Amino acid sequence: MITPRFRSLSIKGFRAYGVVEQTLNLPADIAVVWGPNSKGKTSLAEAFEFLLTGRITRRELMASSQDEFADALRNAHLADSEEVYVAARIIAADGTAHDIRRILTGDYGKKQDCTSRLEIDGATATEAGLAKLGIALSQPPLQAPVLAQHTLAYIFSVRPQDRATYFKTLLEVTDLDHLRNDIAALADDLKPLDDPLFTKFVACVVVTALKPALATLLVTVPDAATLTSRLEDAASALIEDAGEKVPDTLDERLAAIGRILADRRTKTFAVRGFERKELAGWNPPSADTWTRLDTYLEERKKVDEETRQLTALFDEALKLPAISAITEAVDCPLCCTESALTLARVQIIAPRRRARCRPSRSSRNRQPNAQPPSIPKSYALSLLPSLRFAPASPPRSTPTNRRPRPSTRLSMKSSMHSRTPQAGRTFSTLHEGRTSFAAL
Repeated sequence: MITPRFRSLSIKGFRAYGVVEQTLNLPADIAVVWGPNSKGKTSLAEAFEFLLTGRITRRELMASSQDEFADALRNAHLADSEEVYVAARIIAADGTAHDIRRILTGDYGKKQDCTSRLEIDGATATEAGLAKLGIALSQPPLQAPVLAQHTLAYIFSVRPQDRATYFKTLLEVTDLDHLRNDIAALADDLKPLDDPLFTKFVACVVVTALKPALATLLVTVPDAATLTSRLEDAASALIEDAGEKVPDTLDERLAAIGRILADRRTKTFAVRGFERKELAGWNPPSADTWTRLDTYLEERKKVDEETRQLTALFDEALKLPAISAITEAVDCPLCCTESALTLARVQIIAPRRRARCRPSRSSRNRQPNAQPPSIPKSYALSLLPSLRFAPASPPRSTPTNRRPRPSTRLSMKSSMHSRTPQAGRTFSTLHEGRTSFAAL
């Protein structure tokens, strides 16, 4: 802020100045007034103070000598009809010239202050009018920026804040305070935009290849055409920096930048393999499909049950000597169909039956508490003549921690100990099916 400049000071009848108006021109920004003692230097300083505030500080600070300042502002040799005033011509901050004039209407008395009238450009005004012209005053009693010997003691006895305000006014550095206040008022406007797109744009400006094309957009707000042109230049710079041919349109350039970026990401780290994909939609089957599926499962159970029964019957049929040693077609012992059981069919069925009768890995690993397979009753009854009960050998003395053996045991005739595979399998089957046999 530019402070107003005083270009002249005119005084008439104030303190040491007489009836003739005296004018001090101040063409430069700095003026030095020199003179011997008692030549009016103090009166000049107090005249300047009176012009701005309507009083002098020396009377207010020196309480013991206030009575001595009675009738001190008006020159004692001046007639009562003469007007006492102090006037100045100033150049305001906007460059306009103004005339300020303060007229003394009542001098100091023993118990009263002086009175005056302020005029600005010939019109009566108040101290607020001075502020409009840019004249800043401090707090009382040192309102005017006038430093004299009688004010030093008071200055160093006041609060630091008041002392700082006085010296700022005196040295005309209040413009720094105005600048600071103006900056503080604009603090909210100076905050960066909280916009993700603007943040990305600022990050792009830092890129070396993009800085020539985008840096100017941070200084001035462009129109749509300029913005499009800068973006085209930036896209071209990126593509050229990647060593590829620059397409013609902006959309093609942006698509090329996307391909370049995807290619570099793939080479750096296969991030696309971690992308989450939406699951494909699933249409549930109709109610008719579920009905047909349930029907199929029920029919399959029936077929499986019938197959197990027929398989057991065929196993028993093929064990008959008359069937296992046939040389020509015979009637089926199960359904009595004539000549249905041929040698070729027996040769096909027999290996499958033996594979079925061979203990599988699952049967060898059967749990101790698992339910053993059942034996057809007819087949078990056919083996009863070959079984006998023999007394067990006398029990031997065993430790108390061992279980005694059973008093009887189930044994076989010597014929059952033959080395024929069929007899061995039969005994094994009976031993595994002892629960079913006991049920008979």
